[in-house]
Amino acid sequence: MATRHRDRSILRRCSHESWSVILSATKTAEAIEQFKAALRLDANHVDAHFNYGELLAGLGKIDEAKYQYQEALRVAPGYQAAQTALRNLGESKAGIL
Repeated sequence: MATRHRDRSILRRCSHESWSVILSATKTAEAIEQFKAALRLDANHVDAHFNYGELLAGLGKIDEAKYQYQEALRVAPGYQAAQTALRNLGESKAGIL
């Protein structure tokens, strides 16, 4: 029962509404582990993919961020924020931004 509660807590923390709380409440490495844990629990957690991508993009890990945005789109093909983020990464990589 405690494990199930912890698992739900990890997924909730990686939701779209609270990803910045993870960053402000923990070190970057711990935030990365939270996203990885959430995705181990639910590989189709679209918000975890997207928000992990946001974290990675902020860290300059463009290829890894791109992968997470693509995974978000795999789960939710019409996810506009992930489409925009991918487009912005492409522009940034090309030196346009």
